Amino acid sequence: MMTTSLEAILWHEEFCAALGLASWLRLSQVARRCRSAMKTVTPTQVLTLPCRTPLDAVVAPQRAWPQLRLSYEASGIRNHTLDLWHLANLHAVTISRCHGFDNVHPLQRVRIVTLDSCDGVVDVSGLREAQVLTLRMCPHITNMSLASLTQLHALSVYRCMQLSDFTTLTSLRRLSVEANNQHTTAVQVNAPQLEFLRLVLVTYHPHQIAHVPSVELVHSRRLDEATDMISHASYACHHSRVTDISWLSNVAHVDLTGSWCLQDVSALKHATSVNLTGCSALADVSALANVKRINLTNCFRVTDVSALRHADEVNLTGCWNIQDVSALGNVCTLNLTGVGKLTSVNELGNVRTLILGGNRFVKHLPSPSTIETISITDCIQITDLTPLRRAHTVHLDGLRNLQSVAALAMATNVDISNCPLLSDVSPLANVSKVRLAHCPSIVDVSCFSNVKSLVLERIPFRSAAMLASIPHLTIENCWGFSECDLLPPNARLHGCGCDNHLYTHTS
Repeated sequence: MMTTSLEAILWHEEFCAALGLASWLRLSQVARRCRSAMKTVTPTQVLTLPCRTPLDAVVAPQRAWPQLRLSYEASGIRNHTLDLWHLANLHAVTISRCHGFDNVHPLQRVRIVTLDSCDGVVDVSGLREAQVLTLRMCPHITNMSLASLTQLHALSVYRCMQLSDFTTLTSLRRLSVEANNQHTTAVQVNAPQLEFLRLVLVTYHPHQIAHVPSVELVHSRRLDEATDMISHASYACHHSRVTDISWLSNVAHVDLTGSWCLQDVSALKHATSVNLTGCSALADVSALANVKRINLTNCFRVTDVSALRHADEVNLTGCWNIQDVSALGNVCTLNLTGVGKLTSVNELGNVRTLILGGNRFVKHLPSPSTIETISITDCIQITDLTPLRRAHTVHLDGLRNLQSVAALAMATNVDISNCPLLSDVSPLANVSKVRLAHCPSIVDVSCFSNVKSLVLERIPFRSAAMLASIPHLTIENCWGFSECDLLPPNARLHGCGCDNHLYTHTS
């Protein structure tokens, strides 16, 4: 009865998934009956064979476990010794820098194939059952060779000079094409089921991709005028000279990063999320009042963001001309890094996640405050952390006048760096995760005996006697402390100065 129950457990894929496929396979060595029970299971996980597995040894697991989905990478075999028949029954194969073959007919049953820098390959028509194909820098593969793979669901092409016509691949769901000869490769697409498209350094026909829900264009150019009938749910166009975006008026998620000529974004008034990073000509964002997530990184001409009061997430990194953010008090996540003219954040009491960086004129944190996560970097006038009593995650860096962290006693994750006047860290005794770096006045860390994770870097503490019970302990370049022999075996120690640990040591 016990044996039958064991077999029943081994048969269930849930047990295999919980244990991990590699460990599960080791159970086959326990008894023949276990092995027989396991052979009736077809796990959904893919087992990746070690990259140093000899090619001849790859055959054995395929024969012993035909129901397993095995993955293997062959690389650096530049001559005729690569026998592809050894890989014929694998689920996924990656071949890189192997030049001794010109076709892949033996891989006709492999489902996921990657060919990287295989200069000798000319014909890939033999990949009859492949669902996912990645081709990188294979210069001799032609459109004719690829045309027969109509069963492909995902295709990624990187700098394969002869590949540009994908019109026969009508089953594609995902397509990514990156060229190396800017705008001279004209991509042809005819995939009615395409869900995601990424084009880099190519030209394209807008009417061929108008139906694709998610489109990402990087340094790519249209061959004709944009069609009015588009069905994009997500559209990304990076580093373009676009000025008219009226045809994007019905797109929910728009990313126009690096569109330095763009000035009018009124067409995006119905969008849900907008990324305008690096749109340096943009000055007016009043039309974006209904946007929920907006990124204005380095849009330095923007001065008024009061229209964004209803947004959930706002990134104003590098918008150094903004002086007033009082209207953003109800924004959930707000990044004010590099907004150097800002003098006050007192009205941001309802913000949940706040990022301050280089705001040298800001003296006080919002109070009362509901901040849960905060990062403060190089805000040299901030000294009072009292408003952070409810914060869970706190990152402080470069607060050169900070002397007290008593307000952080209830936090769960605290990271403090480059605070030269801070000496007393005892209020952090009950914090679960603590990191201290480059704080020269901290000499006593005995209060951290109960924390779960502690990282000390360039902290001149005197004794490690109270750190022995910490489950996850890392000490980096903290020279001269005593009782280092009391540290647990699993501690990561990089330099302490004693004779036993004269050089870098990791346990």
